[in-house]
Amino acid sequence: MCSHTIFSPAILINRHSVLPEELIPLKEALGWTCGKKNSSHNGIQKRYIPSAGARYPTEVLALYLADGVYQLYYYDVDEHKMYSTFNSGQAGLGEIFADHKANEKEVVIIFASVLWRTLERYGLRGYRYCLIETGCMASQLNKTTGAVNGHIALKTPTENLDKHLGLSCSTPAMATCKLELNSLKGVKKFKIAEKKGVQYIDEQTPTMNPLLKRVEKFHRKAMKKVTRIAVPASMSFSEYEKRESANHFSERLLSNDDISLIKRHLVEQCRNHENERHEHLDIVILSVDEDKFINPVMLWVRNEGVKEISLPYRSVDISSFTDNVFQQQEIVKRSSVIVMVGMSTCLTDCFDYGYFSRMSLKAGMLIADLYRLADSADIGTTTIGGFSDAQFVGKLGLDNFYPLIAQIYGKTSERDIKEDSRVLLTSERF
Repeated sequence: MCSHTIFSPAILINRHSVLPEELIPLKEALGWTCGKKNSSHNGIQKRYIPSAGARYPTEVLALYLADGVYQLYYYDVDEHKMYSTFNSGQAGLGEIFADHKANEKEVVIIFASVLWRTLERYGLRGYRYCLIETGCMASQLNKTTGAVNGHIALKTPTENLDKHLGLSCSTPAMATCKLELNSLKGVKKFKIAEKKGVQYIDEQTPTMNPLLKRVEKFHRKAMKKVTRIAVPASMSFSEYEKRESANHFSERLLSNDDISLIKRHLVEQCRNHENERHEHLDIVILSVDEDKFINPVMLWVRNEGVKEISLPYRSVDISSFTDNVFQQQEIVKRSSVIVMVGMSTCLTDCFDYGYFSRMSLKAGMLIADLYRLADSADIGTTTIGGFSDAQFVGKLGLDNFYPLIAQIYGKTSERDIKEDSRVLLTSERF
């Protein structure tokens, strides 16, 4: 039996372990959630779900109770494989099970971004982007698999739990959700196949329960949408924009009704987690008008509710964007709504870092919700990217505001070419 040390000496994985049959659908769902890619074809890497996934040191653990023994499994986001760990059987693992009131028919999924690994690669500010990405992944799994009660818990792990999970007491916050194992039964495995160059999912059993049908439909739609394009790996983002912009785009700004829908959706998502603390979580909505001016509105998410306020700086010209995400003016000109979710870093002196980390996870969850909204409501498409233009946010009166952004584009004549390329290429920018 072979073991391998992962993010901490406190936890070992068994690479020769056999995954229980009831966890195979879970492994496939995590593959979609964590940004699984298909094999390289002619130098092109295609991503199933627009997530930076394996590019960040995000740890994914699955905990469930089998025959009275707590089993802890580790999902490798680089290899997209699931392994058992030698930490299984520890009584301390029951703490998180108790927190979720889980039983033997349920599995608890844990998403965490380990601080010391992230600091080594990205620095302290980069850790916040890792947390946001972790929140995106947790929200993606929650929505596509139907987590019990549709709830994701944001918590700071105790020292005892940190130890048993192998997190080396270095994870200020983590996102957890629980799934019903019975809801994942009915499909032994997903088979990735190709048909006329378009990838699809072929279920192995003739019947599927309604939940799995919904998951399969979501995956099929996402793959067909993303894998239609073929962007040469050697071609830069700006080169591709220049080559395709003349032939494949019909510009359309979002209507006021579309913008109102986005606002209502954000408010609803914030209220869905009333048991979580939301002080000082800020959402900035920038709408681009016909004269290419950006009009900012802020949603303040506080304990007493969600308030909409107007920022002191209005009608900022798009030339104010100097961040490399917006250097291609064609993108900014055609973007309809830009949503920035975050919290001012100056507030870290008022709150513990664990709280700040939980809010970063929440920001990622809201960004993932926006992606699904734009797709399901046929508003357009959403691109997720980092934003660090201190000069621009200063003009909005948001000093030290370092959010993740989501750009929501209007409908186009040939969506399968332009928008999907933005999703893929932007996710590689980090």
